[in-house]
Amino acid sequence: MAQSKEELVQRAAELGLSVTRHDGESGEPTVNDYKAALSAHEAASAAGAEGVKPAGESKTFKVVGGLQIFGKRSGQTFEGLVSEHEVTGEPIVLVGDSWALLGPLMEQGQVEEVGE
Repeated sequence: MAQSKEELVQRAAELGLSVTRHDGESGEPTVNDYKAALSAHEAASAAGAEGVKPAGESKTFKVVGGLQIFGKRSGQTFEGLVSEHEVTGEPIVLVGDSWALLGPLMEQGQVEEVGE
């Protein structure tokens, strides 16, 4: 059964997610913005924090979706260490003490790699 916008907003608030519009405009996020935020959060949580390798290659990414990623909003960039999860082998990006699965963020159009 499809969730109402109110249910999506409540779930995002419970998880402490900051959801913004995918187009970077001001105003109320859409149902799809909330669905994308929750989906990305669930994908990142599925791997768990255990098994994260601290070594990797430093890369720069631009936030292009409606999520606030590592405290950055749409149009802003962040630098992170790209590594892999020891258990799952999935690519991850580490920024300070925080990390996220890189694949879902890129597949859902939330971030893109910025060339050198």
